[in-house]
Amino acid sequence: MKLLWCLLPAILLAGCSFYADLAGKGYVPCETVADCAGGCECSEAGVCLPGDGMRPDQCARGEPTVEDPGQLLRVDWEDEQAVFDLTVDTEQDRPFAVTAGDFEKAREDAGQDGDLTLREALALAEMADRPVRIHFDPDLFPADGSGPPIEPYDGLTLEGRKVFLDSRKTGVRLVFSGQSEWHALTVSGEILAVAGLTIRGFSRCGVRVNFATGVYMCDLTLLFNRVGLSIEQSKYVTVVSTDLRGNGNTGIHLGGECENVSIGPVPGREGPGWEGVVVAGHYTGVHMSGFDGKVLIRNSLFDSNELDVVIEGTQGTIGFINNTVANSYHAVLKYHDGPGPLEIYVRNTIFHGVQDLQHLFCYDSAEPLTVVSEYLLFSGAPNVICPGFSNTFDESDDIMTNTDPGFADTPQGDFRLSADSPAVDAGAETEVENVGVLDLNGDAPGTFCGAAPDLGAFEYCP
Repeated sequence: MKLLWCLLPAILLAGCSFYADLAGKGYVPCETVADCAGGCECSEAGVCLPGDGMRPDQCARGEPTVEDPGQLLRVDWEDEQAVFDLTVDTEQDRPFAVTAGDFEKAREDAGQDGDLTLREALALAEMADRPVRIHFDPDLFPADGSGPPIEPYDGLTLEGRKVFLDSRKTGVRLVFSGQSEWHALTVSGEILAVAGLTIRGFSRCGVRVNFATGVYMCDLTLLFNRVGLSIEQSKYVTVVSTDLRGNGNTGIHLGGECENVSIGPVPGREGPGWEGVVVAGHYTGVHMSGFDGKVLIRNSLFDSNELDVVIEGTQGTIGFINNTVANSYHAVLKYHDGPGPLEIYVRNTIFHGVQDLQHLFCYDSAEPLTVVSEYLLFSGAPNVICPGFSNTFDESDDIMTNTDPGFADTPQGDFRLSADSPAVDAGAETEVENVGVLDLNGDAPGTFCGAAPDLGAFEYCP
């Protein structure tokens, strides 16, 4: 089974010439770019061609794990000669302008006050000529979150190439200081990873990914911002194990031309630590506005949102697969004002407690709309209001209506499946190629326990 990772930076490479007869000479065989490590591309000769400054053997894919998402950057973080390691050891924030073209001189300037701020570390990472890992002093920022918050005086920006902002073993909190309106953290670069941050109360976005390629985000907590996460004009972005709650307007915003955005685990890489996202307590869970591209929303929980997914001025392909939707107040999927053809695939999903029973609601949708809904469980009677689309579901082998999903503890918000749930083994493997999402991957069925995938966000494994 070929594995697709969220970081496929071969699209960054251009002008590589064709090489013949390189297999067996230290070059890694490949059929697609997914067989090559980041920074390499799969040539017509069937081998991975290394990028600038790389050896052919560095194109071999290892087995990165979520316990160290920095591995997804294809970097040996233990090689002190090959990487820069920066430790943020103060909660203070102050202006820092890089005036020196030399990284070491700039790092010396940043440390003149005896400590390194997060803003200074991010500025240094942007100018570095090698991979950078930014982490935090665990004595100042203990993992239990009892350390002081970082209150930026202005928005922070993560730029550069191969930068890992790592707060997994520390309790780093970015908190809005109330001085103006800005995004807490803007991510704009190539091959970046962000892990472990809590971002709270910002008057714009908690995290804004803008004009970025190859971004992996995990273990984030985004609370009470105007928008939790915004992804715009970006390619190969994956978000896993992230909690978005109570962001005033929108949990996740998607806009502009994007390629291969995955909200939830990439197919074939599920398992402990590769969970999807929780989107709870928003007016709009996911809002696609002016979006043009492909997005996969997978293995995620939507709970107590006014609207779960709003699709507005959007064209492309949307996969809504293996999700659990609970306690929505209005439409689960809402579509209007489409500029061009749109395909929506809803599979292996549980709908529970949708109050006005508008599970899929469309209006002002003059452009072509394709909706494929199968392998679903509704706790009530489903209702679809879409021009040209059937208004009813007949209960069949793959559609269950008026069925208790058998959650572990619904009153306590535990939407995992119990052993006797009718959703266990009731789904079907989804070949992502057929959905049209992540089309570089080919067939990429997920992993599951039992005879078939379960319905909903949480696979039951005894």
